[in-house]
Amino acid sequence: MRRSCESYDAGHTDESVRITTITRVLIHDTKNCTSLLKHLGGINIRLSSTVSVLDIPPSQIAMHIGMGRLTTTATGGTWKPSISSDSIKTQLAVSEWWNQIVYILGTGVAVGRIWY
Repeated sequence: MRRSCESYDAGHTDESVRITTITRVLIHDTKNCTSLLKHLGGINIRLSSTVSVLDIPPSQIAMHIGMGRLTTTATGGTWKPSISSDSIKTQLAVSEWWNQIVYILGTGVAVGRIWY
């Protein structure tokens, strides 16, 4: 995973698929699949989150870009993830981190790390 993250940071954005797959195998539990963390007894660990914990309901927020920063210029814009140690907002239990709302794309349109 570290190598994939380094490769992604170097501009190889196709590594995002591999990073997502690894994260899902580590964390996501379903009735048909048990996460690696659960097999290892690690579901009580805490994960760092760069997303601010929302203190008001998503239905009252028009836009929230929780996992990064969008900058615009006259010639275009860029999106960069918030990944420095200074950007860590909180430590969450695995299940809270996995289900955390990371974007709000319009009033009441909340997106988490997992899509069903």
